[in-house]
Amino acid sequence: MTSSKPTPSVVDTGNEFEGVPHLLSLDSLEVSEGGHSAYRSSYEEKTRHLLSTEPVETAMSLAIGGEYDGIGRLESALLRSLGLTDGSFLIDVGCGSGRLAVQLNDLQCKYLGIDIVPELLRYAQSTSRRPDWRFIEADGFKIPEKDEAADFVCFFSVITHLTHADSFRYLREAARVLRIGGKIVISFLEFKIPAHWDVFEQMVGEGVDHHVLNQFISRDALSAWAHHLNLQVVGMFDGDTPHIPISEDIRLDNGTIMKGLGFLGQSVCILTKPSKTEMNVFRGSPVANAGQREVSIQIVVRDAMRGRDAHIYVAAKEPAMDTLYNATPTGFIAAGLGSLEPFLSVTLTEHTFSLPIDIPGLEPGCALEVYAGYGTSPDDMVQNGDYAHLYTFVQGEA
Repeated sequence: MTSSKPTPSVVDTGNEFEGVPHLLSLDSLEVSEGGHSAYRSSYEEKTRHLLSTEPVETAMSLAIGGEYDGIGRLESALLRSLGLTDGSFLIDVGCGSGRLAVQLNDLQCKYLGIDIVPELLRYAQSTSRRPDWRFIEADGFKIPEKDEAADFVCFFSVITHLTHADSFRYLREAARVLRIGGKIVISFLEFKIPAHWDVFEQMVGEGVDHHVLNQFISRDALSAWAHHLNLQVVGMFDGDTPHIPISEDIRLDNGTIMKGLGFLGQSVCILTKPSKTEMNVFRGSPVANAGQREVSIQIVVRDAMRGRDAHIYVAAKEPAMDTLYNATPTGFIAAGLGSLEPFLSVTLTEHTFSLPIDIPGLEPGCALEVYAGYGTSPDDMVQNGDYAHLYTFVQGEA
């Protein structure tokens, strides 16, 4: 059975944030003043107060917004639907008391949970019953993993409580540790969702402590962050629209039952890290009305070299032959790879230029493969794979 789009009251958490069950209490976090210091003190104080007034299990659920079982199952279902499986490596930023980890302990996957509150980490380690998993106290906004190590990095109800600058710092780290083809999953608050607007109304209401942060972000901002980090947006989903495939009914603490499809309450953004082939553009095509003697070349640089000074190289070669013909602004010169001269020396962004490719001395009908690329040197270009075959030209009649 597939759920239809619910009314705003379909998820009533029993607190002031009707329709948004996912960690939205206004007493959650203070604004950062460098590192995690302000966030840490606010959350540690909240957690210790709960532990002093509630049973441990209740305190560990309330410390992360409640709905320990239901939201954990939804987060798990979302990640599994995106490909999380045995053998995957997941980094769970803001893992809290293990709401997600508990729901994943049947998987033979690698897991790293990061949080700022030691009491939450100890509880997560204990309840996950996975001694092979790591639970680490956060060190600033760094993720303690090597480059391109993780298949998934998730931020469930994390950027909702950070400044935009701190969120971007964390996302930049996630992009670094994510492997090519991996996914970053982010939940967020946005003004377009009615239940999220209710949160904002309460933030501006009288008697609210304005040192406490519930952060909203637009989809345009997330898309811009992705662009600047060389990530691609896979999809964005409304917080009040069912979109998570669930194999079994999920009952929330307030009695709401989700069937077939579920939703978190917060909206969801899914990003991926593309390969250079998918990220950058190398394109060549004949110039209109010029036959095969002139080619328009387009290079769009979106990887880490974007905005840096480097050279663009253009060369042609006969199939199965070793000799390169180096294209320069004054013509083609036979050359080896190491002696290629730049066609352009530029700040790498988006470049389009026209190139006559009639090479004197070649027999009519001779095929030439045209290549273009960029780098600080020809060897740098080849070593980093920053080049591509653009077009095959056939030498015309003299």
